[in-house]
Amino acid sequence: PKYIAMSDIGIVPLPNHPYWNFQCPLNLLEYLAMEKPVIITDIPANRSIVGENKCGIYIRSIRPIEIANAIERAYNNKGKLAEWGKLGRKIVDNKYTWDKVAKKFKEYLSFMR
Repeated sequence: PKYIAMSDIGIVPLPNHPYWNFQCPLNLLEYLAMEKPVIITDIPANRSIVGENKCGIYIRSIRPIEIANAIERAYNNKGKLAEWGKLGRKIVDNKYTWDKVAKKFKEYLSFMR
């Protein structure tokens, strides 16, 4: 948390690989919870969390030039970063608190009986 707090933005450059289609990267949720806008790869796992909410910048691949261009876009929109961070926090508050995740898991387990 200390290093995330010192950052202006979080970067989650995951490859477009079947493993990541359904895996939720914990660091993405940590960045959003700490009101950090994110630079994320446009893959199903990230889309399922962030969707169309404007809380960061999607990149098409993990090529260094794409990441560098996204960092530059974030820098050029520095005035919007706090707003994007607040939108990200709303995503976590609405869907991904431990209580809400536990409730969903409990419902899933009761369905499995």
